[in-house]
Amino acid sequence: MSRSRLPIDGKRVCVVGAARSGLAAARVLAALGAVPFMTDQAESATAELEASGFEFELGGHSAASLRGVELVVVSPGVPWKAPFIRSARERGIPVIGEIELAYRLTDATFIAITGSNGKSTTTALTAHLLDALSFDARACGNIGLPVCDLAIDAPSSRILVAEVSSFQLESVMGFRPRVAAVLNLTPDHLERHGGFEGYVEAKTAIFRRAGPGDHVILSAGDPRTRALSRRVPPGVRIRFFGAEFPALPCIDALELPGGHNRANALAALAIVRAIAPDASNDALADALASFRSLPHRLERLAELGSVLYINDSKATNVDSACVALRSYPRGVIWIAGGRDKGADLTPLTQAAKGRVRQALLIGEASARMASALAEEVAVEEVGTLDRALARAREMAHPGDVVLLSPACSSYDQFSDFERRGDAMRSLVTAFGSAS
Repeated sequence: MSRSRLPIDGKRVCVVGAARSGLAAARVLAALGAVPFMTDQAESATAELEASGFEFELGGHSAASLRGVELVVVSPGVPWKAPFIRSARERGIPVIGEIELAYRLTDATFIAITGSNGKSTTTALTAHLLDALSFDARACGNIGLPVCDLAIDAPSSRILVAEVSSFQLESVMGFRPRVAAVLNLTPDHLERHGGFEGYVEAKTAIFRRAGPGDHVILSAGDPRTRALSRRVPPGVRIRFFGAEFPALPCIDALELPGGHNRANALAALAIVRAIAPDASNDALADALASFRSLPHRLERLAELGSVLYINDSKATNVDSACVALRSYPRGVIWIAGGRDKGADLTPLTQAAKGRVRQALLIGEASARMASALAEEVAVEEVGTLDRALARAREMAHPGDVVLLSPACSSYDQFSDFERRGDAMRSLVTAFGSAS
């Protein structure tokens, strides 16, 4: 498959967004001989940006940043319809995202995984399975390692297993993964995409350029995802995973709890079968048995005074929080809230009923969540995570579960879900030290 390269040696490239993805793109561009200029809306520079040595501006994206620029690389946090990006396109300046940049840097094979929930676990598990089968596979993307960091020196024999979000898929042009998987679709990021159909449209970019020899993996059990099969280009092999299709015997070797993790494993197995159709069940079973869950996903932090503390900070939407709530039959002290995504909260009320003894609500979404939950669940608006955990510690009984599963993004109080989960871990560790 021929990929369009980027002739950027000596050229000025504007990188929009100076967080992890943007800095990775700038480093790669500099290594290729380009002259990166970074622009970010933040008012102050991070230590990493200060240490990078790149020219940058803060406090917004000025028109002057486009002078002499021959390429714009946009970070996933910057909307594709943002005025600055629109202005660049109107001037005829090519605009791409970090995923597209990485794709054009290497002849490595790409596997791309998206969906509303389960992306990170499926990405990590897919790379783990392929590695166990002696493939040179690396997990990257939205899972925490920018794709550019791996792509720049990746040999053609490597498989890059990339978790990609709807934000990242807005800015792909020629991106054509060998295997593209859509795990599920539930309303998320509606404010960014202008509604659910806009969100779905962004997700379909993962297989928009697929052709003969490529594979698209879709959930059989999710009607919205299964319906995407009608949008897959002709000549592409479509594989379904889910309860309606026979599972490989090796699935029973999975040690992760919950039906959602079984679905993630079925998806990973379907992806691996597309790459390695002759892989033995025994080899796959051994690999499944050795896989361990990722941080911030129903992560068991501690059991203090017979009270279990669970960090599910990665649950940034309603559906993933519902999965977490259904994992515990009763006695849940539930910490939820953050930046409101505008989703329907009715499913949360149904999932919490009979399970949640007390909901402790934090962040910008707390008032709306309290209104939605109050008829079925005892609620208390406490504002911040540290207050929520202190209150949970006061009211918890032996056998209770203190569950952080926010159903909201973290950006009102934390830079990302990892920082939110890390904050919970630190607080719980302090509880243990004080007891």
